[in-house]
Amino acid sequence: MEIRFLKEEEIKHAGELSRFVFDTCLRPRMEFPQTITFVEEYLAEDNLRAMTSEGKLYLWGVFFNAKLVAVGGMQSDGLITMLYVIPQCFKRKCGATLLETMRIYAIDVLGLPQVSVNATPAWTSYYF
Repeated sequence: MEIRFLKEEEIKHAGELSRFVFDTCLRPRMEFPQTITFVEEYLAEDNLRAMTSEGKLYLWGVFFNAKLVAVGGMQSDGLITMLYVIPQCFKRKCGATLLETMRIYAIDVLGLPQVSVNATPAWTSYYF
């Protein structure tokens, strides 16, 4: 397993992976259409590109055999807003490892005292 910042050319794929996991695992459990709309807009490629280029969002990827299998995103204020793992990698510690990577970065590099997670209660244990 390799975890690293995503390159600009990988942002499109990260958005696609995130959207796939959202559509497959989370959307069916969501009750409020406005939440679905918010997530769709947040995961749009243009939004992800804009936020990363402005330094407002840091994106990490988890790779197995050079294949992107999970995406994590943290805003510059320490709010973790993205944590998407493909179903084939559930229970393989991808999510937990991404969370720890983002936490360490927030503390050691950004100088933040803590991170917070904006998690959808529809399914919060799938990534561990």
